[in-house]
Amino acid sequence: MTTASEQKTLNGAYGALAAVTILTLVPIMSVAVIAILLFIMVFISLYIIRARAKEDSVVQNHMTFLIRTIWIVQFFGIITITLASLYLLPAFDSSALQPCTDRVTNMIFDNPDMNFKTMSDELQPCMDQMMEDNHDILIKSTLISGGPIILYLLFRLYKGGSRAVKGYRIANPKSWF
Repeated sequence: MTTASEQKTLNGAYGALAAVTILTLVPIMSVAVIAILLFIMVFISLYIIRARAKEDSVVQNHMTFLIRTIWIVQFFGIITITLASLYLLPAFDSSALQPCTDRVTNMIFDNPDMNFKTMSDELQPCMDQMMEDNHDILIKSTLISGGPIILYLLFRLYKGGSRAVKGYRIANPKSWF
């Protein structure tokens, strides 16, 4: 059985990783940046907690499980992003950008000191059209790249969290499942 301090550490670690996972799903750039920074802090904290835990303790066991989970998710991320790119790139239609890029190119030749805001304002209508033209393929590629990762992460968090709440160890914290 775990002590109250160990239980608090386990709950905090699983809770922090779950919260960061939820934050990564918010489609706002500033929240995404905060989520990445928090994720890095949580990841480093897991290593620190594991290093300070007693040898062969429940806390060390669960921190190893969580650290391994993150590394496996990163590995799956490389695979799923590659698959999503292979799906997306051949089917993506960027022709809607052509009129705006031609216009911006001409504007740059006429005014080499043109600022980024002006370029952005000129490109925005074409960007909107390009996003509309490729909406379905972008959604599918997002599901291909993110879906398996999120499902796997939720599975691992549930598996480890449910054992942590009861004060139990993970049988094999270095396993893939």
